Amino acid sequence: MPEATPRPGVTIVIPSHDGLSLLKRTLPFCLNTRYAPAALSILVIDNGSRDGTASEVPALFPGVHVIDLDRNVGFAAACNHGARVVASAYVAFLNNDMKVDPDWLAPLVAALEESPERIAAGSKVLSWDGKTVDFAGGDLNFEGRAFQRGLGVSRDRAAYAAHDAIFLNGGAMLVRRDDFLRIGGFDEDFFAYYEDVDFGWRASILGFSMRWVPESVTYHQHGATAARLSRAQKRFLLERNALLSMYKNYDDADLPRALTGALLLAGLRAIAGAPIQRDAYLVWPPAPAQDSVSLTPEGGAHLAAVNAAIALFPSLRDRRAFIQENRRRTDREVLSMFGKPAEPIHPGRAYAEAQHAVLGGTGLARVLTGPVRRVLIVSPDVLPLDGLPTTGAGLRAWGIGQGLRSRGFEVSFSMPRAALASYPDVPESITDLAWDERNLPEVVHASGAEVVVACGWPLLEQLGDCARPVALDFHGPHLLERTIQGHLDPETNIRTKLACIARADFYTCAGDRQRSYFIPWLLMAGVPYRDDMIRQVPVSLSPEPPSRSSFRPGEPVFVYGGVFLPWQDPALALTVLVEELERAGTGRLELYGGRHPFIPLDTRRFEALVRRLESSTRVRAHGMVDHDHLLRAYGAATVAMDVMARNPERELAFTTRTVEYLWCGLPVIYNNYADLAHLIRQLDAGWVVNPNDAGEIRAAVRAAVTDEEHVRRKAENARRLVRERLSWDSAIEPLAAFCAQPAFRSRAVTLAGSSAAIETAALRRAVYDKDVHIRNLEAMLARQTPFTRARYYWGRVKHYYHRGGPSAIVSQSIDKIRYLRSAGRS
Repeated sequence: MPEATPRPGVTIVIPSHDGLSLLKRTLPFCLNTRYAPAALSILVIDNGSRDGTASEVPALFPGVHVIDLDRNVGFAAACNHGARVVASAYVAFLNNDMKVDPDWLAPLVAALEESPERIAAGSKVLSWDGKTVDFAGGDLNFEGRAFQRGLGVSRDRAAYAAHDAIFLNGGAMLVRRDDFLRIGGFDEDFFAYYEDVDFGWRASILGFSMRWVPESVTYHQHGATAARLSRAQKRFLLERNALLSMYKNYDDADLPRALTGALLLAGLRAIAGAPIQRDAYLVWPPAPAQDSVSLTPEGGAHLAAVNAAIALFPSLRDRRAFIQENRRRTDREVLSMFGKPAEPIHPGRAYAEAQHAVLGGTGLARVLTGPVRRVLIVSPDVLPLDGLPTTGAGLRAWGIGQGLRSRGFEVSFSMPRAALASYPDVPESITDLAWDERNLPEVVHASGAEVVVACGWPLLEQLGDCARPVALDFHGPHLLERTIQGHLDPETNIRTKLACIARADFYTCAGDRQRSYFIPWLLMAGVPYRDDMIRQVPVSLSPEPPSRSSFRPGEPVFVYGGVFLPWQDPALALTVLVEELERAGTGRLELYGGRHPFIPLDTRRFEALVRRLESSTRVRAHGMVDHDHLLRAYGAATVAMDVMARNPERELAFTTRTVEYLWCGLPVIYNNYADLAHLIRQLDAGWVVNPNDAGEIRAAVRAAVTDEEHVRRKAENARRLVRERLSWDSAIEPLAAFCAQPAFRSRAVTLAGSSAAIETAALRRAVYDKDVHIRNLEAMLARQTPFTRARYYWGRVKHYYHRGGPSAIVSQSIDKIRYLRSAGRS
């Protein structure tokens, strides 16, 4: 038999300082690595340990070699020393607090064997117990500060494909030895932290690539090695080493502005939390001077790091010269690989605003901004995904996102986690970014978005002081809805609404009526008046309409679809429609709709209406169906009915269901009071009627039943209306302009925007929840039927599950038992 191709030689190099206890856990896993034994060796670089590492490791683990250094030279220098003294083609650097899967090494070797331009390959790093992700690739911001992809995400939910990365985890990385040493290895001035980031940045400039390989699995006892360092020491190393990387790696044109920006922001980080009385430094009007200012140890670490970095700059000149003379990629090319070049590394909106100003003021923003902006669309409701039903708010968010995609933006979506409980087959791209009442800031960070579009002001309650420019889309007033639902009290809702509005930077709405309504709210929230303070982005859909059945003469098919909401009342219009169908002896009504997918609302009035209408042979009720099913039904229909009794909420609505009817080629019988009415009338895309006038409704229905040619013409006009006025490629223009050049709005401090308003709202919400619980309990006891009691309890179980999962159900059940016991004793 011919000999198998010999495996290339690999040396595992493990730096360690006083880490004997960690090595005793790590080395058995390394020795179990499945790789050609003759091609694999293990070398421990003992960084001046005093715990007996140099003598005990060879005795405990025969075959493991140890090089004993006389002092702690740091992780970077120890790795370089190991690479220099071995002769293998590849060197695998491994932290002493890692364990490895038996098959971790071969995929890394294979990745480097695939391409000579790959200088390194890195492992997927999991937590020690394997339950969560520690490292699934990395991103950088313009300061060279690193972000670990997937950090803390459940392993079961983390599906990351192999990809080229700007840097790899230096504690689980295989390098091509000769190339590693030729370009300088790890920078030994770094001692520890960011040596892998600096190496990756430098290698990318010099034309190499690096591959993250998820098939290679390692496990990290997070923080075991770093536990000896204080928070201030760690911050010092991160700050200093990032500045050193910037000095070496930016080209001559970009270095001055990048370094200027980084130094300014380091100063801001240094004084964060310091009790500085800014008025004490004003020349006029005069104020008492501040005697002293004290920094936290972490704040002082930033200043010490700046000082240390500047002191090292002269010694780095030769290294910088080597990189710049051998550069094969421009700064713009390399920065496009950073992933999050404008990501703030310090929390809070104030810091994000300062960074935005620094990047703009230094001109670096023009270098960092690639051809594609990342936008996160936060939907308050279910998105129209495959297999899911749809709601107006979800369809509005989807249309905005697709409109931005049509303009070249990279768009991701976030929808409520509560909605996912009923729909397990939602794509991971959606589930990974699902929001709840606590995690929305983390969702924004995980998305990597540069701009956030919040569809509805209540979302800003969860979003808080976002570190990204925020566009707020007003899809509806939400005060009227809350009042009808009995959600909190009017004063709390008003204060919360103003506080949320004050947190946004740009505002959109769907139509003229909404714009007139929201301008006073913006003024009350402290937004300065301008003619363009709120821009119109109509509800819009794709310029490519769905397919529909050919227009067939004969029996007309009317449709009504949508979630049942307590502030909508189509009773008169639907009753008249069914009466006319029975009188004419032809046609039918297809009803689509039901309870909201996850928000508990009182829909008894609607359900009673449907039962009454279903008594007619001309009516079929289908309940809630998925969006694709709904579109097919619309495509097979003839006319849509969308007439609601007039109320303030309906007057302000730019109804998404109506736009979708028109998009599907359905002429619509519609209200005469809403924004869409004039468009339908102007393009003859339906019939506009007084919703309180049964005679007008009856006349429109008769025309739709008897005049087929008239219906055919209106159907063509319906699609033309959407194509010309309501397609997302044209309607999205004002929001697209903001997303292309996002900016923070200068905010005045007002009572409406204070955190006290949000805190007050939270307290009142807690009281409200208890009140709702009591009212529902009283109502249930009053009805006293087994069916209604079971339905009530099932509704409460779902409500608390969506609010807080199984723990919330258990907690509420315990409270219920205690309540019943105390009531029995009294």
